[in-house]
Amino acid sequence: MEAKPRGYWTRERVFEVARQCATKSEFWGEHRPAYQAASENGWLKEMDWLKPKIKKSDRYEEQKAYRERKLAKERAGIAIDMVDNFDFKVSAPAPQPDDGIVKSEVKNNMREKG
Repeated sequence: MEAKPRGYWTRERVFEVARQCATKSEFWGEHRPAYQAASENGWLKEMDWLKPKIKKSDRYEEQKAYRERKLAKERAGIAIDMVDNFDFKVSAPAPQPDDGIVKSEVKNNMREKG
């Protein structure tokens, strides 16, 4: 890219080039001289259509929150699978004859339940 002559980057030219970009990062990466002119003259503040650069700390927080949500979903999925696979059939042990119940009563109770 050729260097432009001094005074080339007027407000109109800078804004024309900046309108082609969606983010400040894109503007800076593709049209650095225009970006520098906009920065030096305070025009970046007026370019409200440009999304701001994401700070590394913000990116870290977003990634951390994403990982926590993903882990919670995985844990919830495991818990649901455990519940789905759990056998809820619970049976009480049959009373033993030495509990003071006669064997015939035990047999009668088994017939009634069974």
